[in-house]
Amino acid sequence: MKITKNYLRQLIREEMDRHQEGEALLRKFQEENPGKLPSQGDLLRLAREMGLDKEAVSDAMGLAGYGKVHSDS
Repeated sequence: MKITKNYLRQLIREEMDRHQEGEALLRKFQEENPGKLPSQGDLLRLAREMGLDKEAVSDAMGLAGYGKVHSDS
């Protein structure tokens, strides 16, 4: 039971970290481009500049209103 609890905590922590990276990515895009809806390419470029991976792009796309972009959320 303890292994399961620790594993679940780790998964939740990783999901929260990824979600926060997506929020930060979208926030930075919106600060630099007020009123513009981001494209996936825009977010990919910005993510590279910020040192984030593609998972952050998927979360940012979802937060921007594109709906579910990846299947593991």
